[in-house]
Amino acid sequence: MGDPARTGSTPALCRPKTSDLRLVVVRCYESAVTVFHILHRDEWLAAQGAREYRPSSLDTEGFIHFSTAPQLLASAARYYAGQSGLVVLAVR
Repeated sequence: MGDPARTGSTPALCRPKTSDLRLVVVRCYESAVTVFHILHRDEWLAAQGAREYRPSSLDTEGFIHFSTAPQLLASAARYYAGQSGLVVLAVR
């Protein structure tokens, strides 16, 4: 089975097999993987004020960069070495 993010398909666990939508949502949430996004504190504060977060990578590359838990420290070291005032968002 291909990666749902790449194929555009919905994971089988998240496809309703019954009319109980609440059950489907709970199952999807419980099976969700947490991913992490690193950004500067001033970007996060601006996003809270605007009630929207839109990193520049969304416009330039068409997606937002995320890391899994095992990738997080390596991503921080590679792309944010020596920088302070960073925030890590956990997205589930």
